Amino acid sequence: MSIFMMTNNSAKDDDNSPDHRRIMIINDNEDTNFSIKTVLEEVELKGESGAKVTHKIRVYPFPNHALEDFNAELYDLVLIDIVMPNINGFELYHRIRNQDNRVKLCFLTASDLPEEIKREMFPDEY
Repeated sequence: MSIFMMTNNSAKDDDNSPDHRRIMIINDNEDTNFSIKTVLEEVELKGESGAKVTHKIRVYPFPNHALEDFNAELYDLVLIDIVMPNINGFELYHRIRNQDNRVKLCFLTASDLPEEIKREMFPDEY
């Protein structure tokens, strides 16, 4: 699996707690979604106050549904699969970024990238 992080300034927490993180996972593979969600729920992290960080995680296997439910400044992190039907991860990135320029976005993929996506990601190499 490959992971690429795209960040801007940090997003606001919806409850103003430094020990609370809201994460959106957008991936069309249910097994991958289950694995990522399980790992995030099991990892024990300490926040700025020293308290355990809690994660509220929403999983979307369909990018269109994620876009419909996305609210600016609600999420701290969005994990986006690159290769999905209907909307690829880069188009989804731009649509989310237009709604919220503060949320952290992370690309991930478990497959080889199609050539057109490689050209978009690494234009200097093509």
